[in-house]
Amino acid sequence: MLGTNMDSNCLSDRRQKVDTGHTFSSWATVVSGLPQGSVFGSLLCIIFVNDIDGILSKVYKFADDTKLCRAVGDEDEAEIAREDLRRMFKWSYE
Repeated sequence: MLGTNMDSNCLSDRRQKVDTGHTFSSWATVVSGLPQGSVFGSLLCIIFVNDIDGILSKVYKFADDTKLCRAVGDEDEAEIAREDLRRMFKWSYE
């Protein structure tokens, strides 16, 4: 669980500016996303993708990367791979 102080320190009241060489933009409030380089992005993504169910192919998950792998030697195995892709596509919209 994220502690209350950690939530407020890292996830709210954030501002950013852009550096293009020697010129800086003005500060802008950040209203979404997570701090770059923090462990929060990877952690929350792993928690989020751990509910992919019903997939018969091998699923590899790391941080924000998910891969579906299956050897296909005949039409039945190809159909299983297609159905797994359909399930993952549907899951991505739920």
